[in-house]
Amino acid sequence: MNYLLKLLPETFRSSWCIAGGYAACPALAKDIDLWVYDRHDLAEARQTILDHLKAQLDAVQRYYQRPFAFEPEEATEQHQGDERYCNLFINISKVAVIYGRSVNREVKPVHIMVTDAPGPGELISAFDVSTHAVAIDHNNRVFKHGTYTHPGQAPALIRCNAKTQGRYEKICDRFGLPQAITDFTIDEPVRPVEDMVDDDIPF
Repeated sequence: MNYLLKLLPETFRSSWCIAGGYAACPALAKDIDLWVYDRHDLAEARQTILDHLKAQLDAVQRYYQRPFAFEPEEATEQHQGDERYCNLFINISKVAVIYGRSVNREVKPVHIMVTDAPGPGELISAFDVSTHAVAIDHNNRVFKHGTYTHPGQAPALIRCNAKTQGRYEKICDRFGLPQAITDFTIDEPVRPVEDMVDDDIPF
């Protein structure tokens, strides 16, 4: 995973984790979700990473002796979390997807996202399906939320949003598990962070 460090500026090389499908089961994951923490300005952090990717792409290509490419993603911020379950609101903003090949094998696409979650534990507390509530930080420490279920176990829903049903069905298909849950009633909308007073924000 050394190449992941090459994708990030120095300022973020100890402020990231891999969370979700790859953290749960690398062999079956189709991509890697790389989350970068920034408590100050997501737009600025996003641009810093994009500028770094543009500047460092040649070095990454030389390292792998194969072409790499990245595609910036739409920067629309999203809110994730539900105070009824975890008293947590996080903001996320997509940055880019990196594609490429190493000398001997295909490299999984890397999705880089910035978040104002302060760390991996807080990040996975806002996930919706239990199988994905796991993260690996830059020191290879594994964080599992209390709701986490092993990929061989039936997934549980932590909360529901518009994408939860599709994600749940994909997880069941990936691990050959029966789709036992049929109620995907979407939780009531939560207040976005900008509508909260400072004392309400849990970090």
